[in-house]
Amino acid sequence: MYVSPPPAYPDPSAPSGQIRLLGRIVLVALLLSPLYLWRSGYPQLSGMVLFCGMIVMVVQFMFATRIRLDSAYVLVLGLGLLTTIINLVYYLFYYDPRLFFSSLYYIYNALAFILVAHLFARAPDYAAKIVYTYIVFALTLEMACALFFPQYSGYRFVGTFNNPNQLGFWALFTCCTLVMLKIHGKFTWLDYLLIAAMMYLQSLSLSKAGLVCSILFLMALPFSPVMGKASRVLVGVFSALLIIFAVFSFSAVKEKAGAMEAISRSLDRLENIGHEGDDNARARGYYRLLEYPQYLVLGAGEGAYFRFHDMGKPEEIHSSLGNILFSYGLIGAGFFMLFFYSVARQTHRYFLVLLFLVLLNGVTHQNIRFTHMWIFVGTAYGVRHLDPRRRNAAPDGMMPSPERHLDPDPHSRPQPASHAMDNPDMPAP
Repeated sequence: MYVSPPPAYPDPSAPSGQIRLLGRIVLVALLLSPLYLWRSGYPQLSGMVLFCGMIVMVVQFMFATRIRLDSAYVLVLGLGLLTTIINLVYYLFYYDPRLFFSSLYYIYNALAFILVAHLFARAPDYAAKIVYTYIVFALTLEMACALFFPQYSGYRFVGTFNNPNQLGFWALFTCCTLVMLKIHGKFTWLDYLLIAAMMYLQSLSLSKAGLVCSILFLMALPFSPVMGKASRVLVGVFSALLIIFAVFSFSAVKEKAGAMEAISRSLDRLENIGHEGDDNARARGYYRLLEYPQYLVLGAGEGAYFRFHDMGKPEEIHSSLGNILFSYGLIGAGFFMLFFYSVARQTHRYFLVLLFLVLLNGVTHQNIRFTHMWIFVGTAYGVRHLDPRRRNAAPDGMMPSPERHLDPDPHSRPQPASHAMDNPDMPAP
């Protein structure tokens, strides 16, 4: 007797047509993101494409039958709203357009975070493939530029960006994104090559903060779950041999390193930390926190810098952490910390190591507006859907998994054939 097969249920990880459209827009935006066609501060081509993806996402949310906004989405949107309120209040008094435009950065980057996280929630494998394709393509582009079409600002390589610090930000954030993308698996040889190439680009950018954070990144990488036991053993043996050789032949190691131009320049930059005009707390704007403490509770807004005379000329604080604390007060800084906490509690704990490196890089640089940082956090938040232990969970609560499917009419299910049908010599019950 013919027994009908069980009903086929849709694969919850397979992207729908709407998600495929959204994914293609995000992919194009990411592929264009290293290309800076206009000066910094102006919208780039990738930003325009990504904004179109945000519009598509918002429209999809508007027509969705059920929407679930988790705590990270609420907090990041609340952060954008808070910056808008604070800046608009000060704009009414000082009429500085920077107060208005500063909030747009946070709203835009908040939506970028939600867009990436939403893509992972609806189609995790599809989203991971998009992000990985972007990393490989962008790194190939930058390496080709470094080898065949080098663009330098002084003696520092800028690649396709506007300045070398942006290249340093991108290299660090992309390394962090790659680790979180593979956090539930192991690195392949291609991944190690990608990390090595990004470290090479970091050395060409000669960003002091980027170099320090990259060294710490490499030191922490053997303790990450993406490295297998064999890789850890190889790294440990190599490090031990290098340390032993360096202890007994330090001058030879320094001479060999100095013969390689990229390493030599990197060492020179690291040796100059603290000796240049902008390598101190006053030049970075930290003294503003002490000289204008009345703004530390509710914030001073991000603009109208003519109010402050601590840096010799009216300009912003050259630090993401210092700028957040001074511009938006303890309340704004608290929102930031709560947002990062909400992400950390939902993803792998190694995210805290990478987040520390990102925030450390922001001690001396204004990197909070750099959209790639929010792409990294969005990826870190979304990869929880790649965890094999969560594969049976419905993405965004919108699509049931096969194991959770409920048959509306249990009596309509095909019944298995009886033993009498299998063995005609046995009497039927």
